[in-house]
Amino acid sequence: MFLPIVGTGEYLLQPIFIDNVYQAYVGALTNEKATNKIFELGGPEALAYEKVIDTIATAIGAERKKIHLPVSLMRINAALMETFLPVVGMTPPVTRAQLKMLQEGSSCDVRPSLETFHLRLVPFAQGLATYLKP
Repeated sequence: MFLPIVGTGEYLLQPIFIDNVYQAYVGALTNEKATNKIFELGGPEALAYEKVIDTIATAIGAERKKIHLPVSLMRINAALMETFLPVVGMTPPVTRAQLKMLQEGSSCDVRPSLETFHLRLVPFAQGLATYLKP
C-alpha cells in the first residue's frame, strides 16, 4: 500500500501533545498573566510533514512506501471532489483550502506560552508512544 505525500512533504508542522494543550488551557483559566491574551500553541519541534508521517508509521510498526503527488494534481482532484461528492451526499476527504494550509505549514513561536504556563513540551514521538502501539 502506498501513502500519498502532497508535493515535497517538506512543509513544517508543529504537533503538540494533548496533555500540553490541557495544561495551557487550565493555565489560561487560572493565570492572571494570560488575561486578554492570545497564545500560540505548538510542540517543541517543527517537523517536516514527511517526518511526521514517518514517525507515526514507526510508532505503529507499519512501514509504508510513500508516493509524492504533485500539488497541481492534488488541487485538480480536490476541486473535482469538492464539486461532485456533495452532490451524492459525501464530504470531500481533502479540499483546496486544506491543501493550501498544508503547504503554508503550521508552526509558531511557543516562547510566550512556555513563559506564561511553564509547560514542559513533550516531543512528538514521545507523545505518540503514549497512545499508539505497534
